[in-house]
Amino acid sequence: MFWILATYLTVLVLYSIAFVSRSRTEAGFFVSGRQLGTITLSLTIAATTIGGSAVVVTWTLMRRYGPWGILPDIAGGIGLFLLGFWLAARVRRTDKLTLPELLKPCFPPYLVKLLALAIVLAQIAWLALSFRSIQIVAGLTTPELILICTLTYCYSFIGGQWSVSRTDVLQFAVLAGGFLFATLSSGHLHIPPVAHIGLPLFYLVALMFFSHLIGPDVFAKIFSAKSETVAKHGAVAAGILKILFSLLLLAAFSTGLSIEKLNLVLFLAVASAILSSVDSIFISATAILERDILALPHHRFTPHVVGMGLLLLSMGFTLSGVGIVKILASGYTIFLVSLFFPTLSVLMKKRAGLATLWLPVLTFLAVWAPLGRAAAFFAAFAAGGLTLAVENNHRKKTDSPQQAG
Repeated sequence: MFWILATYLTVLVLYSIAFVSRSRTEAGFFVSGRQLGTITLSLTIAATTIGGSAVVVTWTLMRRYGPWGILPDIAGGIGLFLLGFWLAARVRRTDKLTLPELLKPCFPPYLVKLLALAIVLAQIAWLALSFRSIQIVAGLTTPELILICTLTYCYSFIGGQWSVSRTDVLQFAVLAGGFLFATLSSGHLHIPPVAHIGLPLFYLVALMFFSHLIGPDVFAKIFSAKSETVAKHGAVAAGILKILFSLLLLAAFSTGLSIEKLNLVLFLAVASAILSSVDSIFISATAILERDILALPHHRFTPHVVGMGLLLLSMGFTLSGVGIVKILASGYTIFLVSLFFPTLSVLMKKRAGLATLWLPVLTFLAVWAPLGRAAAFFAAFAAGGLTLAVENNHRKKTDSPQQAG
């Protein structure tokens, strides 16, 4: 499978060369010059959020929970749908390049840097997990993996967000067409038996929903939209596409398809799912590292150097054999808990108090040890929601006398 994957990536590299001239400016490289139309935006968001997780994780969850295992993926689609109706236009209106930039007017610089660092560390862990998934699926040796990762880096950084968004359109067609073909040619459906479900599954449902509603990779796409209307329609359409693809996965895995035994069509579909997530994370993490953490002046090749550092770090994690899944799950949860309510408050009220950040984080840490990560996540979101409600009520009371005067 190595030569097939290498050839596929070489095609993506050659295709990306067409977008070099469009990516020479900072906005051109990181947010496609804010010129993406509705169709491209919806497909690149859908491809990015489907990623390898929708395939590998959904297959694993369906083996454990039966048809209920599809719920986290559907929850992600609903999150995108709600993002489109509720927040996408507000996000695009800010004209920012990264998610942490939204918080700069409300929080001290050191705190914004810490939050940005938490995002990048979670993204590095996700890249490492994706590279390991590619290695397992394709049966790659270490030298072969290094070459595949290098080719992925090349097509992602040759044209920045321009090449990522346009190759995502191609990769969405490959992954959707591959699973549709495999499903139709695999025989009769056999829905797996329903298994007992509990708090861990509900935790994954909530995690997927909230991470699609507010997340650095999705926001990078929204920032790339041509207008607020395009941002709204693109996110809504992406949510619909993700839900439809979730149902396709349910049908595919119900025919007995397994990611442990892949034919050529399914291999390309799974590889496209993983790659379409990796390239977007590369660009998003590079933007955050360059602008919000290192505060580097932007030159033509600055993102390429920063991105190479991300590539080396993520490959180091991949080859080290550390427990990436546990690191990713814990780190991603803490990052989501810390960022969700401040970001929501900024988008809705254009301001955020420190309590919207610290109270959810402290609640999560206090509950995690005795009750576990799932219970801590729900407790943190309850604390964050309560804090946001109290702050809004306080602001209404303080604003009313000023308006009356």
